[in-house]
Amino acid sequence: MASVPNTVYKHLHHLCTSEDSRPNSLQRLATRSSLSYKARIVAAPCKWCSGGPQQRSHVHICSSLPPGIGQDILYTGAGFAGAYAWVRIFDILGEMGLLEQNLSRKLIHVSTGLLYVLIWPFFSPTPWSRLFAISIPVANAIRLAVNGFGIFKDEGFVKSISRGGTSGELLRGPLYYALALTCCTVCFWRDSPVGMTAIAIMCGGDGVADIIGRHFGTVKLPYNSSKSWAGSMSMFGVGCVLSLSLVKYFSTLGFYSVDWTHAAWSITFISLLATVVESLPISNFLDDNISVPLVSIIMGMVLFSDLL
Repeated sequence: MASVPNTVYKHLHHLCTSEDSRPNSLQRLATRSSLSYKARIVAAPCKWCSGGPQQRSHVHICSSLPPGIGQDILYTGAGFAGAYAWVRIFDILGEMGLLEQNLSRKLIHVSTGLLYVLIWPFFSPTPWSRLFAISIPVANAIRLAVNGFGIFKDEGFVKSISRGGTSGELLRGPLYYALALTCCTVCFWRDSPVGMTAIAIMCGGDGVADIIGRHFGTVKLPYNSSKSWAGSMSMFGVGCVLSLSLVKYFSTLGFYSVDWTHAAWSITFISLLATVVESLPISNFLDDNISVPLVSIIMGMVLFSDLL
């Protein structure tokens, strides 16, 4: 058997003794552990930016953003796109004659606020996440104001939102609606049932009351001939169901914890009081999109004071 040259033997002996006096097996283990640890350090920033060497530039961008801001930007963009597309669908249905204008307006009234609340949990848990969420109703309010003042006029948008098809109407009920969504987001966000209960009653309860009242409201209220028993009862029932559903949705996701007996009675009382206020003959000087969320918020703050 050929012997190992003396120079090679000395070189190997030097590597194994002078640099590291541990046995070779321990040296190999340490080397692998070190490489694994370094790999984990390098891979950690790439958790949300993986995709191969061609995307290395994204690692620096993602790691330089504050935590959660990318998530908030993503869902804010999705909210804007969804809101525009949703209203546009009703515009097209109206243009095609498949949906009557007043029904289209009320379906938008019912659905947009509720869909807006349903995306709240997708925003990050950071303090600034509500600012991103607020931008959606604020942008809608600006769009309403621009069209309402005649600075820019989108005929399809005006017809699908307003009661009589005139742009000036956008500065009343629809604008109050967007401002109510903004107020509930700013003041309560997803940490309390108060804001979402007010939105559920304003959007779902009040919106469905108009639809049901127009189609089945033959028996009018004795103190207000423009309101019916069918509309008021539907507002109360739908307001209760939607409010409880939203509270269940957010409590299940862990945003807060409620005593369900207390919550059920509180929401029932809030819905009943909001229904009574909506039925009063005061809409000529106080819009329902102001009175209904206002009374819901006040009573909610009283009955859910332990969660504020």
